[in-house]
Amino acid sequence: GLELGFEVDLIAPVKLKDQIVSSSRIRQLIAEGNVGLAGEMLGRNFYLEGIVERGFQRGRTIGIPTANILCLTETTPNSGVYCGYAQLKGEPKLKAVMNIGVNPTFSESSHQTIECHLLDFDRDIYGRELKVEFVSKLRNEKKFAGVAELVAQIHLDILEAKKIL
Repeated sequence: GLELGFEVDLIAPVKLKDQIVSSSRIRQLIAEGNVGLAGEMLGRNFYLEGIVERGFQRGRTIGIPTANILCLTETTPNSGVYCGYAQLKGEPKLKAVMNIGVNPTFSESSHQTIECHLLDFDRDIYGRELKVEFVSKLRNEKKFAGVAELVAQIHLDILEAKKIL
């Protein structure tokens, strides 16, 4: 400040749960999947926005349709299953369960996707902008022995999400 002719005031760092609140720490928490604490530090839920694009239509064939989101953000939570809210522009928020990962039950691909199952919702929303807020991580992504086992776990995830939300 002296060099450039302005005054500098030092302030103490803001802390939450004995942790310094900073953009770097928030990005780290999101990358670790700790979206709950990241949201507390942000003062709002962490969210992603993207365009709903066509996927492989697997969710629809097993009775759990998902919106595949093309998201061009730098910071995404690590692989896993999350609960939160989804919102189409100009519409109310809906409870949602999201999966971020590579769908190991169906393939050996390393291509990560962001899929969102909107609870109590079944409309064609391809090409629409969708905002997805993350509230809590439910579990890590895992490979199931088959589709029936995966579907049973997704139904448990939905019940857990409803309790949390």
